[in-house]
Amino acid sequence: MAKRKKTPSHQVELEEGYYLTNFQKLLVFVREVYGDLLQKEEKAFLKNFDGLDRNAQLLYVRLILRSKVFFREGKLNYPEIKIPEAVKSLEKAKLLEVNPAIEFPDIADPFTVSELKDFFKEALELKAPTGSRAKLLSEIESYEEEFSEWVFERDRLLWPLYGESVEKFQLLFFGSLGGPGAQGDMAQFILEDLGVMKFEKIVIDKKTRYFESRAHLDGHYQWIYWHAYLWEACAEKDLQAAEKFMAEIEKIKMPASPLKRRLSRSRNMMAKLYESSGDSEVALKLYQKSTLEPARERQARLYDKLDQADKALALCQEICEEPASESERYFGEFFSEKMKRKLGLDYKKKKKLPTPEEVVLPLKWSKESRVEKQVLDHLKEVEGLKGFYSENDYWNMLAALLFWKEYWASGPGIFYHPFEQAPRDFYGGGFYQRQRKAIEKKVDYWLNHPKWEDELSELYKEKELTACRLTNWKRADVKNLIKILKIVPKDHILNITQQILKDPRQYRSGLPDLFLYKKKGDYILGEVKSPNDAIQTSQKRWIDKFSAWNLPFVIYRVPS
Repeated sequence: MAKRKKTPSHQVELEEGYYLTNFQKLLVFVREVYGDLLQKEEKAFLKNFDGLDRNAQLLYVRLILRSKVFFREGKLNYPEIKIPEAVKSLEKAKLLEVNPAIEFPDIADPFTVSELKDFFKEALELKAPTGSRAKLLSEIESYEEEFSEWVFERDRLLWPLYGESVEKFQLLFFGSLGGPGAQGDMAQFILEDLGVMKFEKIVIDKKTRYFESRAHLDGHYQWIYWHAYLWEACAEKDLQAAEKFMAEIEKIKMPASPLKRRLSRSRNMMAKLYESSGDSEVALKLYQKSTLEPARERQARLYDKLDQADKALALCQEICEEPASESERYFGEFFSEKMKRKLGLDYKKKKKLPTPEEVVLPLKWSKESRVEKQVLDHLKEVEGLKGFYSENDYWNMLAALLFWKEYWASGPGIFYHPFEQAPRDFYGGGFYQRQRKAIEKKVDYWLNHPKWEDELSELYKEKELTACRLTNWKRADVKNLIKILKIVPKDHILNITQQILKDPRQYRSGLPDLFLYKKKGDYILGEVKSPNDAIQTSQKRWIDKFSAWNLPFVIYRVPS
């Protein structure tokens, strides 16, 4: 990545032209990993861009990565670039069009309200109308030809070409487009340049790359385009528009299974809109075509709504036999018993949530500090307990460190790019199924490790600040992590961390507020609640697990 240098205040400063350096890194990756998928136009861009001098390359990258489509030359302010010379070089290389034909009102976009008023004075010798920008544009519409002439006399408009090719390069690198100009994705380079984050070294080559073929790339690109429109239509509950965009998505040729998952995302979104519109049967048919959660759950609930409990039960039994995730398994077990009862069949009564120990503390708390801290202080003083605020951060961190190698194991289509923070299948249930044997092998390794806290302490130091979906390096202190490793039995820790990996979407949250202890093996997972504070769904899942594993869990009630 771009080199860094220290300022007098010891803050990291980006090297001049850092954006070009990072763009070139992206192009190198695309050539090496996806060179065989590139088409004539994309190869022509690479050749033309390579032939530019550095000054012209700097301007091109500045413009093409911005959200705007065209620019006013006179408004550009890049001290490091000789703009007139760069424009000349880019135009000659056919990477930039000067004064392109732009339709009204788009051609007015770069101009302020004050400048639009100048048009009336300078070009028409008329008094400028008062009012909003929309009103001014409405008046100018009658003078489109005069306005275009005035624009080109006032400034030169610059339109960087090959925008679609650059977007596809970004798609090949990031596996997505981060909005207009993909600034959100390119910012990952800057985070590394600044030292804010570092990234795990991931092997991505022609064997492990995400895009398998040109058809895969083009299909993905089209899906991004139409799915964005579908999302907007669904958000506005515009059924007619959503149906139009869904029809376009259905036309896309999707040769690869990852693309079929995206098609399922669109189908789930569209089916949800049909549900909210009251068209259960059409929603059901669409969910039946989807392979992505929560399609099967929604089907079962719709069968029930349509008085087809027998079909709902059959589907729930399928879910229980092969659940896509822990949460889907939980639903299948619960809903199948409900359908048995509805059909008059023998059923298991709903399992009551294990009743954890509850302690009401004689504590007068104030709003001056967090209630968890006041509870900690009270327990230290009254009961001699030591501890710290742990909640989700420490257990997620342990899940990452204990299975770091397994988490980052590469394979075909698992990672898009070098800035990944999680495997592509991490949240969909596929990760644990794919890595089950490796994780079980690592569990045996840790169970037989004489001093696992030493190895994990070294790993923490080595990986600190590495971007990872499970880690919050600022909130999980290594000394407290070591305390957990020394005090809590290994099997307890491994049960909790494996559960997080099995279904991170459901189990990354809901963990107890406090970690309390007296000595090795003597610890408590404590949840702080006010009298009227209900146990959340995510917490209920963990209470169920703690009961099954016989882990010490206590709810501490604080008077209001």
